[in-house]
Amino acid sequence: DGEDQKKACPRIECELVFLNTCQSQLAAAEDSQLMEQQMAQQAAPHSVLTTPRHPESATPRSGSSRGRNRKVLGRAGMLEALVRMAAIKYADLLREGFPLQVAVERLCIEHIQPNRPEAALLMHNDFRHKRLYTEAVDLKFKRSASLLEGIFCKYKSRTDVAMSVYGWLNFLRESGLLNTKVTGMSQRDAVLCYQHSRMAWSYRDSPCSSGLTYIDFLEAIGRISDVISPPSPDELGQWRDEHRQQLRGTQEAVHTIYSKDYYNYSNAVMRSRQEDIIRVKRRPSGGLTTVKTRMVSEKLEYIVQLVEETLKHRYKANTRDQLLTQLAIAI
Repeated sequence: DGEDQKKACPRIECELVFLNTCQSQLAAAEDSQLMEQQMAQQAAPHSVLTTPRHPESATPRSGSSRGRNRKVLGRAGMLEALVRMAAIKYADLLREGFPLQVAVERLCIEHIQPNRPEAALLMHNDFRHKRLYTEAVDLKFKRSASLLEGIFCKYKSRTDVAMSVYGWLNFLRESGLLNTKVTGMSQRDAVLCYQHSRMAWSYRDSPCSSGLTYIDFLEAIGRISDVISPPSPDELGQWRDEHRQQLRGTQEAVHTIYSKDYYNYSNAVMRSRQEDIIRVKRRPSGGLTTVKTRMVSEKLEYIVQLVEETLKHRYKANTRDQLLTQLAIAI
């Protein structure tokens, strides 16, 4: 709130609201878990399936995705934090006898709505029904099913059935997708794609204890394809012709191996960003909120290509089967 410093909440109070809400959220989750365990023991007191063998088994391990970071707000925690902020910012209204509801409404109308980003207005299901759920996209996923399943198993935790946000970001970095110099993908966009793709939510669990199922992971890949918006085949062909001399030598294969067009293009762009050789303008359709003119299936093919070829280079594999073997070993 830079417009009125007198009414602005001090940063220390904002941090305290965040920490107190995290603590409240964690306590509620632990109480709920304890209640479920007690109810299960009462229902079947002699069952080894409902009684933990060791007391410490109910406590999250510090190295796991469930206990890695407890200073995270879920959806319910975010709402609670906003209510706390409203009570602090509009304390004068509360002292005058106005209900807390009025303070929350003032906070939303005066501060949240005027300053909310355009991405906050996106409806999760619009992308699914208008862009993702098509036969062409389904066919692309089926053709790369073995690759995507191997990647999912590699980057999710061994003990979890879902991929955490840490595993998701690690996958994007190692596959070359999370790169503002080439793909234009920022970490904020990556996290939003992750959150928008989650079909199942739990208000009790911490965001660190849940994540993307395999189906959610496929949807997130589709969203990433739309956000990055790689060049079309015609644009890649034009780009090769314009830089034929500069690509000669180490990049000769780019003229003959069409299946690696986007991978070679990305490598050349990355080198140009570092050496200031070739400058490529970002596509206007890239981003979360821009107008999309091409089908997701067309973009998805290039994204999967970039992921596969980048991981092959990282794991020193020549074929997809060799890559899958290396990914399985690395789990």
